[in-house]
Amino acid sequence: MSKRISVFKQTWILIIRQLYILKSNIKKILMIILLPVATAVIVGIVSGDDVFVTLEDTKSTLFTIVCVSIWIGLFNSIQEICQERTILKREYMSDLKLISYIISKFTVQALLCLLQTTVFIVVCSFFIDFPEKGLVTFGFLGDAYISVFLIMLASDCLGLLISSLVKSGDIANIIAPVVLILQLVMSGVLFDLSGFAEKISYLTFSKWGMESLGSLADMNNLELYMIHYAKDDLTRQTLESVVEHDVNEGFTASTEHILNVWLILLGFSVILVLFSALILRNVAKDSR
Repeated sequence: MSKRISVFKQTWILIIRQLYILKSNIKKILMIILLPVATAVIVGIVSGDDVFVTLEDTKSTLFTIVCVSIWIGLFNSIQEICQERTILKREYMSDLKLISYIISKFTVQALLCLLQTTVFIVVCSFFIDFPEKGLVTFGFLGDAYISVFLIMLASDCLGLLISSLVKSGDIANIIAPVVLILQLVMSGVLFDLSGFAEKISYLTFSKWGMESLGSLADMNNLELYMIHYAKDDLTRQTLESVVEHDVNEGFTASTEHILNVWLILLGFSVILVLFSALILRNVAKDSR
């Protein structure tokens, strides 16, 4: 790369190069498209008829969507940098600007996440009866689209960070399930978190992903399964007086709360990309 090329132009050249390489890799393109299709079909099949009606079914379905979004994001980029480490070192020694390199990676990955989010949401809509009302955009699907995209993008950026740290794709693949398990455990859905575990959860996308989708679904006002299907009014009233329905502040159905959560997820992406760029500054000393 010539020293006379500006950061902007170099970034544009790298983006075009990545898209050209991707275009010639039919298998990867198919994988990029088929992955959200397959996972959306699975989500649609396992989700019951009571999604967005009862609390239990809604929480399970939204949790599954969050898990899928995180997994797709990680899968996209976990080997993206480590697999071309040798090329990166050679071009860096020839005046490749790392900021151009990492911005180009982020841009292309963001485009892939947009495509995959579109496919995932469209396929899910064939199986799940989504609500119509939204809090920020034209409706629930618009809000859900942004939430899923931001979860997927943050996970993708985490994959870029891991890929910039590890020595090989094999190590990256070993780390990926550990990261995914951590995200699932710290979501606050499987376990009631407190103390140190609760503090750690604030650093996970699963927590904020559940908050965004849970708020959109207004989960605090959904009925429990046993109350919704009570056989008569007396039973319903009795259950309502006995069974507690805990209100979770994280599921506050307000525009302000949703926007704050979206900013947090976007902030994760930016910070992770910046850390990746800082780590790659040592690529000149790389002996790999």
